[in-house]
Amino acid sequence: LLQGQECPIVGVSTAEMLSRFARGSRAPASALARRAAPALTQRRNFIAGSEEYGKHCFKGAVADAYLAKHGLPAGLLDDPSWTTTSADKVAAAVMDWAHDNGASVMTHWFQPMASLGVRHGQTGQVHNAMFTFDKDGK
Repeated sequence: LLQGQECPIVGVSTAEMLSRFARGSRAPASALARRAAPALTQRRNFIAGSEEYGKHCFKGAVADAYLAKHGLPAGLLDDPSWTTTSADKVAAAVMDWAHDNGASVMTHWFQPMASLGVRHGQTGQVHNAMFTFDKDGK
């Protein structure tokens, strides 16, 4: 901003901003927060309401369709032994499903267990970004 111009976000001149800054006033910052808040909430449209909760779940007929693409039988997820026999193929099916639903990041949240099989309240997270490369690797 040039000397004497009004800041479009805070709504005061640069001289007034400098004066308030010198006095230690937080008025420009709070005014900035009030004016910037609508812009921030408008960018959060990706957060769905409660009617969207649980809509995108990898289970039932949805899971069966993706599992079949990887040569796995329908209902496989109902048998816990899939974790030792087919985990890699199930993971590939989940990744295909997530990609088809527009996901670009996958987060795995977990509670590690101590050596005695007891959870101590600590948590861990793994964040994976999903990229698609063309034949040139770009």
